[in-house]
Amino acid sequence: MKKVVICVCLTAFLFGTMEVALKTAGGSLDSVQLTFLRFFIGGLILAPMGIAEGRKKGNRLRFGDYSWLFLVGVMGIPISMLCFQLGVVRCNAATAASLICLNPVFTMVIAHLFTSEKMNKAKGLAFVIALVAMFFMIRPWDVQEGNSVLGMGLMLIASVTFAAYTVMGKRSIARVGTFRQTSLSFILGSLVLLVVLLVTGRPVLSGVAANWMIVAYCAVFVTGLGYMFYFIAIKYSDATTGSIAFFIKPAIAPILAVLLLHESIYWNTIVGIVLLITASLITLRDTWSARTIDDTSQVYEHEIDEIFAQRQPKSMDSRRYFACVIPLMERGGKDMVILEVRNKGKLHREGEICYPGGELGAAESSWDCAARELEEELGLIRGDYEIINQMDTYHGLTGTKIYCFVARVNPHVLESKDPDVKELFTVPAEYFLKHDPEMHHLDVIQQETEEFPTEEIVGKEGYRWAKGRRDIPVYHLKDSNGKDRLIWGVSALVTLDFSEIIRAARARSDRRKKKKASR
Repeated sequence: MKKVVICVCLTAFLFGTMEVALKTAGGSLDSVQLTFLRFFIGGLILAPMGIAEGRKKGNRLRFGDYSWLFLVGVMGIPISMLCFQLGVVRCNAATAASLICLNPVFTMVIAHLFTSEKMNKAKGLAFVIALVAMFFMIRPWDVQEGNSVLGMGLMLIASVTFAAYTVMGKRSIARVGTFRQTSLSFILGSLVLLVVLLVTGRPVLSGVAANWMIVAYCAVFVTGLGYMFYFIAIKYSDATTGSIAFFIKPAIAPILAVLLLHESIYWNTIVGIVLLITASLITLRDTWSARTIDDTSQVYEHEIDEIFAQRQPKSMDSRRYFACVIPLMERGGKDMVILEVRNKGKLHREGEICYPGGELGAAESSWDCAARELEEELGLIRGDYEIINQMDTYHGLTGTKIYCFVARVNPHVLESKDPDVKELFTVPAEYFLKHDPEMHHLDVIQQETEEFPTEEIVGKEGYRWAKGRRDIPVYHLKDSNGKDRLIWGVSALVTLDFSEIIRAARARSDRRKKKKASR
């Protein structure tokens, strides 16, 4: 816990000095040049940790991953952070620091619109308070001396686009890795600015020697070390705890602006900062209260404790590992489930109905496998889908383990070119929520061989082996085109689990609404 506190404090301090440092440097260096230098160098500082993270994950990035990280980098560096740099030199450091710290609130809104992370009452209240804080900080009735409409407008654009950068990054950060994604997006985004510098004839290194101390501080300390301490705090706690640095930053930046830049802090700025911190605390409290117990990041004093705390569980016996995905697409305002009819193959008989899926490759994670199978079997590219989360895991009697996922897809044409897939069809998701499958049962009987040392274990009377039972659901239904379909076995089990998760969530929601209405 001590390490987390130290890293959060260092992050808050370094990020709190950002506006003062950039405002100082902005008078001597070109804004595009400074933004390029700080994120290119910062990306290089994070690169060794990104490489180590990639080796630990054991997954290689494909062309689609680099293309996506390029888009993430463009949103974060040439768009958001360039607007940030341009805005800093056109308004007071205290105002700039407060406006950029609105990005977590904008992140909630963008995530609500484009992902499964929806706003609730607490987040809505935080958003309203943040808007009021923004009103006080901008002070439209009498713009504060040192601020400009253009500067504050650029800061708001930077805040919104950094929120978009954050939401975009969430789509791939679990699979790519935090340090690897950040370092690559920083480097790729800054290279776009390098092209801009070269094309427009702006300086790339000119003026750096005369201002090397401020450039080094902005690049190495604010960007490189600042993000490093931020991610270390997350590693040993969680993202919510790490984000406390952004809540402390609005309180640090105005003090430094007064001491180092001799700016004047007016009452409206203080009110705005207090409101912003209040909104942040509401968001923080809501996130913590909703957090599930999944903390294996504690640092332990004893070696054995640390080994098991950081270890990912495996199977004791010999198993084959697979991943499958329930793809959802919207059609006519309704959620449709996409299923496949298989051609004859190693794992399927011809005509069997299943979801996109397959066996994990060497050193391939279940998330990677799920993404690969979606792309191969549905003919998708990286931007056509989002894997929302992992569902439950199926353990088969024959030593198979299947990791199940649910994804949102947006295919241009629902057509597979995979030779293992005979055809694709859709079924309304609501059908599975309103119709239960037929349930059949198989007895699972254990039988000992002649060589088994029964008498040595339990004596001549023998051992009463337990008899198990396996439930086999069967769905009889019509697809969206009215054709009769039959889904059974593992595919039906995954479908049943999918529907039960949704029904249980809706039941909890109904109970909360009834409880609220009765008050």
